[in-house]
Amino acid sequence: MLAASESRPAYITNEPYKPFVIEHLTFSESTNANYALRRPLVALVSKIDGEYKVEYPPLELYAFNEDRGEAIREFLADFFDLCDDILPLDDAKLGKHPKCWKDELHTLVRRNGAD
Repeated sequence: MLAASESRPAYITNEPYKPFVIEHLTFSESTNANYALRRPLVALVSKIDGEYKVEYPPLELYAFNEDRGEAIREFLADFFDLCDDILPLDDAKLGKHPKCWKDELHTLVRRNGAD
């Protein structure tokens, strides 16, 4: 069996090594006073080389930490920072990826006090 840091020989696969997803973490309530969730946010939690990775692939958003709880806190902080950074921007000023992220964020959150 290969260690997580080793790459696989080309004859086994050309795919990069992917960490094993150990859980799907569902957030159904916001932890941020400025935003409410429109629908549950389901993040993937994996562990590789002793670190937890919490990620939400549609936003290309992830956080790493040796402590699972800290990885989750960092992920949520980054998620709401992304909301603060992207949602107020005019769509015309956004590139392809940030526009997709904004569209995804609109399906996930609403600003408290807004429709």
